[in-house]
Amino acid sequence: MAPILVYFAVDQKMGFAQPMMIGTAGCLVVPVNAVFLGPETKGKVLTAGIEAP
Repeated sequence: MAPILVYFAVDQKMGFAQPMMIGTAGCLVVPVNAVFLGPETKGKVLTAGIEAP
């Protein structure tokens, strides 16, 4: 990720703020999609798969 940020910052003359903002916003898409595409747990009783002794 760092070489990509440096490329945009230096070669494209954008500075470091814009590439970091775009990279951060892009990385936020992954967990948001995981939440929306995950299984629905509303109304289910969630139990542990392993019981402690």
